[in-house]
Amino acid sequence: MRKLIIFWIIIFFYGCSTHIQYTPKKIDITQALENLDELLMTQPKWGRPVEFTLTDNYLGFNYGTRTLPTSGIVTPVRRTIDVGERFYFKYINDIKMTKWRRGWFIVTIYSTKNIEKKHLYYSKDEKDAKLVFDSLSSIINDKKLKF
Repeated sequence: MRKLIIFWIIIFFYGCSTHIQYTPKKIDITQALENLDELLMTQPKWGRPVEFTLTDNYLGFNYGTRTLPTSGIVTPVRRTIDVGERFYFKYINDIKMTKWRRGWFIVTIYSTKNIEKKHLYYSKDEKDAKLVFDSLSSIINDKKLKF
């Protein structure tokens, strides 16, 4: 009985999403940056970064700060940490687009070891998700050529 329950749980979660086979279109870097800036900042608030940074070496995302409660000797102490991530171009292996439950399209970055690193973009509009995919692919390919 336990194996049957585990089987159905696995089927349920794997049945919730499918990778979309999509070949990215080449976009001019200036246009790709404008597209990425506009679309990342207009996605739902729970997936939107406060800001993102693009350098010659990495793509950085700042998600603001988070306060963590920690126990003090006498009174509880709160500690605030910055929540941010950097994705170095030389360690990005792939970008994939997934159609998820309830019509969501998600663009995800994978590392050189093919490990899922970050869901970067969430949208219910397939056209916007493809535009983010195209823009991100163009930027990453341009930066990797410079290494």
